Amino acid sequence: MTEDSTRPVLRDRFGRRIRYLRLSVTSACQLDCFYCTPRGRDGTARSATCLKSEHLIRAAEAAARVGIEKIRLTGGEPLAAPGITELVGRIRAVPGVSTVLATTNGLALETLAVPLRRAGLDGVNVSLDTLSPARFAAITGSSVLEKVLRGIDAALGSGLSVKLNAVMLRNINDDELPALARYARSHGLFVRFIERMGPVSEMARSFTRAEALEVLRADLGPLEPLEVDPEHPHVERFALEAWQMGFISPVTTNFCAGCDKLRLTSDGRLMTCLAQTRSASIADLLRDPAAQRELDASFRRAAASKSFASATCDPWGMRRIGG
Repeated sequence: MTEDSTRPVLRDRFGRRIRYLRLSVTSACQLDCFYCTPRGRDGTARSATCLKSEHLIRAAEAAARVGIEKIRLTGGEPLAAPGITELVGRIRAVPGVSTVLATTNGLALETLAVPLRRAGLDGVNVSLDTLSPARFAAITGSSVLEKVLRGIDAALGSGLSVKLNAVMLRNINDDELPALARYARSHGLFVRFIERMGPVSEMARSFTRAEALEVLRADLGPLEPLEVDPEHPHVERFALEAWQMGFISPVTTNFCAGCDKLRLTSDGRLMTCLAQTRSASIADLLRDPAAQRELDASFRRAAASKSFASATCDPWGMRRIGG
């Protein structure tokens, strides 16, 4: 991507251009995936965001003013947030924001895909770890797989760009990776197989990229490695004829060098990395319309404080951070 000389540029101390904000709009979710709430399904993560829509829009405006171009809405489940369609439209209208995406469990897409596309949402990443109803219920705590699949179809029909995220879980879905790949291929979807993140003590339980490639090649045949896409340096891509799939390997591959992200949690903590607990609360600044200069400065400070690499995974749980 070429730089626009008319736009502000946000860089960290290593010269990386920071273009991308992952904005967690709620900590609530209808599902209880065990790898997202590692302390158990006790309902503690179901509280709604303490930031209101106007605060989230103010965050997007500040991020855009300092050089952020792409915003991904996360959670919890972002599509469960009240007024999500209006929020998408208002963020898409922020000057400087070129792309608005969402990562979703897919449950709301059956009814919201068309309104979200009309509001300006560009695409969704849908979590889909299994095609087995029984396994889906065991992983998520809910028997709603068919609703998710209908949501994927609705998203495709709406014109949204759709990708699949499949977390690889040893002894749970590791034998199902070829079936997930075939499903993605038959629907013309790009699937990213993701090594499970978590506390260091759980790393050994991750099903790795190397193991997955062995399983997939044994079933599907040759998978040809492709050059790294500079827009997505954390995704290792492979091709099977005209179809492509990818791996995100935070456990066995360090791809921090290409990181261009900041993260804002649903309670207003600005984070530089998913794998670190260090953060700064900007909730009060987001609630104060007169704090624009200080708010902009907080994003610049966060970018300047980014580490070059991280070797540990965050123990808080994905839902709290907006993974």
